[in-house]
Amino acid sequence: MKIFAKLRQVSNSQINLALCLFVFVALVLGCGSSTPKKPIPASYLGTWTGADGTVMSIRNDNTGDYNAGSTKVNGGAVEVDEAAKTIKFTMMGMEVGTYTIDSPPAGGQMKLNGQVFKGGSGGASSSTTSTTTSSTSKSTTTSANTANNSAAGDDDDSSSESK
Repeated sequence: MKIFAKLRQVSNSQINLALCLFVFVALVLGCGSSTPKKPIPASYLGTWTGADGTVMSIRNDNTGDYNAGSTKVNGGAVEVDEAAKTIKFTMMGMEVGTYTIDSPPAGGQMKLNGQVFKGGSGGASSSTTSTTTSSTSKSTTTSANTANNSAAGDDDDSSSESK
């Protein structure tokens, strides 16, 4: 009963302060380490598909997508450690997929955990750009010519009738 009596003496401001402190510590600890991430070697960049249907995309900003069975992660952190021969996918600090590099990318394929993955981009940019062309100037010119012909009384219909 003494515990409940002490809890009644705690003010709302003390509870709010303790709660804010807890949230702050959780955020600081959850933000990850302060060590800079290693750049991903260009040969690992791109989308890779495994024989079992696993699909992983690795981007040069140390992020990627991971789809293996029921585990799907979009925009997770990716770390390629060639010295340790591992590829790790994490989301919010939790590991969602780790692969041992049996053979690094070569000729559009690599072997991870005994499984062949095909694809990649060989270091090409992971962003896609599209080019569109416009025919606005052509249609404007055609409209201007039609207007000039009409003003001069030189229609296609009138010219065909006079011949």
